[in-house]
Amino acid sequence: MKVKLNTFQIAGALAAVALYFLILNLEIGNMSADIRQLLAILSAAIALWITKPIPIYMTGILIPVAAWATEFAPFDTAFSGFAGTTFWFLFAALGIAGCIRESGVARRIALFMLIKVKPRFSSLILTLVIIMFILGYVLPLAAARVALMLAIIVPIITLFDVQIRRNLGKAAIIIVALLGAASAWQVLTGGMPGMLLWGSLEQAGYSVSWLNWALIMLFPTVLVFSAMYIVVTKLFKPKGDEVPVDTQHLKNDLVALGPIRGGERKALIILAFIVILWVTEPFHHLGVERVGILGVFLFVLPGVGTIDFDTFLKKAVPY
Repeated sequence: MKVKLNTFQIAGALAAVALYFLILNLEIGNMSADIRQLLAILSAAIALWITKPIPIYMTGILIPVAAWATEFAPFDTAFSGFAGTTFWFLFAALGIAGCIRESGVARRIALFMLIKVKPRFSSLILTLVIIMFILGYVLPLAAARVALMLAIIVPIITLFDVQIRRNLGKAAIIIVALLGAASAWQVLTGGMPGMLLWGSLEQAGYSVSWLNWALIMLFPTVLVFSAMYIVVTKLFKPKGDEVPVDTQHLKNDLVALGPIRGGERKALIILAFIVILWVTEPFHHLGVERVGILGVFLFVLPGVGTIDFDTFLKKAVPY
């Protein structure tokens, strides 16, 4: 499929090349040639990221390729990140989140909880907070949790009249977005910041298990979630506390999913197995990244898993 570049993207590609050679040959104080070369590669990458003449992930791959091709770093050093535990832990978390999303089981759980909500503004927001907290332990990666919840709540918001929709919409979307960011630290698989910090600690010789991390972050997470709930409900509360929540729309969506299918049942079993292994890591010492890779393998294993490998690569893992 041919992709036509616009003027901005073409200019960005030319600017990236120009920046590289300009910084490479520019005398900047006492900066060494090696530092200038690194700065030149990163500056060119930033120009490509901003203008996007090529996909963002390809620019990310080009950084180690350029470092190796220009002999700035040997191959083992340039691509060492792909051999580290952080990369494979991130890959496993992305894969597990994608497989759970594709199975539909996370959507079923969220819909089931939402139909139990009382027809009040504060109750609806509290339900979203509880769902985001639970999904923090069930669905890896903050982006996956936010995307799932937005896909559910946005159609619901449109059912209300303009006055209610304005406040409820702001409150619901803001609370999901903020709690998505906050839950990135909730567990090791919560989001990229926690994974990167875990990888840095591992390199420094400090080993932190999934269970220990979850226990350490439990109180701060509850504190942040509670504070955000209070602030958002105070800022965006509509006139009068009663908000006619139409749970019938949610019930229809849940009924449309039908009875729990074999794929969803398998996804729940595999997820439970993964979480149990993560929680008991201090006893078996397999490591969270090994458990994650094992979980991905189970999800794509023919006859056992819920998704074939081709679909996994196309849909479950966002490159």
